[in-house]
Amino acid sequence: MLWHKQTIALECVLATIKLHQKWVVGGALAASLMVLGVGQAVLQDKAEAQRATVQAPTCEVDPFRSKPLPNGWLLGMTIGA
Repeated sequence: MLWHKQTIALECVLATIKLHQKWVVGGALAASLMVLGVGQAVLQDKAEAQRATVQAPTCEVDPFRSKPLPNGWLLGMTIGA
């Protein structure tokens, strides 16, 4: 009968550990979500502050870029060249 009482006590301890483990994992998940939220807010503020000072580069088409090849050369299949 002694082993039965020990088994029941061990099962109670294991159940308590599993319950605490679930709380720890849940708390860690909640804390990480809060950290990610604060980090996003900080980075969003920095991005909005830089938006007014940074301009995207402009591209212009050069109409004289395409020149004929010398000696009557032709381009064939140039995919992968």
